[in-house]
Amino acid sequence: TSLFFRWRSIFKVDILNIMGPSIAAAAWVWGLARTGTGKTLALLVPVIAVPLATPYIRGLDILAALPDPIESYIRPAGGYTNFTLFPWAAFVFAGAAIGVVLERASGAKDEARRVWIVTAIGAVILAASLAASYRPSPFPNSHFWTTSPSYFYLRVGIMMTGFGLAWLWSEKLWAGQWQPFVLLGQTSLFVYWVHIELVYGYATKPISHRLPLWASCLGVVVLTVVMYYVAKSARDWLTRKREEGVSDWRTKSLSVMGL
Repeated sequence: TSLFFRWRSIFKVDILNIMGPSIAAAAWVWGLARTGTGKTLALLVPVIAVPLATPYIRGLDILAALPDPIESYIRPAGGYTNFTLFPWAAFVFAGAAIGVVLERASGAKDEARRVWIVTAIGAVILAASLAASYRPSPFPNSHFWTTSPSYFYLRVGIMMTGFGLAWLWSEKLWAGQWQPFVLLGQTSLFVYWVHIELVYGYATKPISHRLPLWASCLGVVVLTVVMYYVAKSARDWLTRKREEGVSDWRTKSLSVMGL
């Protein structure tokens, strides 16, 4: 039984399994249009369609005919998944659409203007989604924490608003100084790999799903600080090894992970 579950875990769908095909699909959609406006609008179509379709996708009986490892990419099935294309793929398209908007900035002032427009739109989306979350859902099979479009757009709004604050930190308040957001962004794959072991590994199993809200929030803050210093230490170590001319499996592995 233990061996079966180990082999079964090979087919488990994680967020990276969702991001890979989503990035490829976003690149294809991006290439359909010629202008920046066209590309943005094309990318926004899945941002709207995928979350709205999610409650309906979850209730499609025909999907049960698919093998669980395949069905689990579309909706939860057989314990193979924590993430599914519906709605998680839409986050990639949202990021790509924002990227197109920012990439077309013609200078520092235009970039700042675009950043604040994105931030303002994000704040509106956040407020509207929060208000909608208190209303009865018009969708079947809709549950706030899993399939609700309101929950999806609430998270998009939070990220768009947070993006503006991160830009303000990095470009204005502490420009050229302490840049934790830049470091965590550049080392995100390494941070992801390490944090998985810390959050979901055996070390934290005794407190998994047992913490009150305040302790969970504190844990997020502590984990963020820990991951920043882990990433910084790993990058500093790699920099020293490169200066010493060392090139072995350790340095190559860290380089592949973005350090």
